[in-house]
Amino acid sequence: MKRAPSNSGIEHLERVANDDREIIVVEANHDIGLDRYIREGRDRHDAPNIRLGLKLEDAMLDHRAQVAVALDADQAHRASLWSSMPYGVL
Repeated sequence: MKRAPSNSGIEHLERVANDDREIIVVEANHDIGLDRYIREGRDRHDAPNIRLGLKLEDAMLDHRAQVAVALDADQAHRASLWSSMPYGVL
């Protein structure tokens, strides 16, 4: 039986977060290393991790697509604002 992915780190932060604490999550070398590992396709030569690498690459591509949609929406919004401005107004 498959288990749902654990979000224990997030759940822990939600438990300890309160008005007296500011929670800051910083990027770590592990994050950067994993991104490079996947982007460069090194998982393809690491037999035990090929399937995991493909899943991670798929998730990265989904994220990039969402970012692209958000950027396009923002640019369309800015373009509509720009076109509605009188000439010479910045």
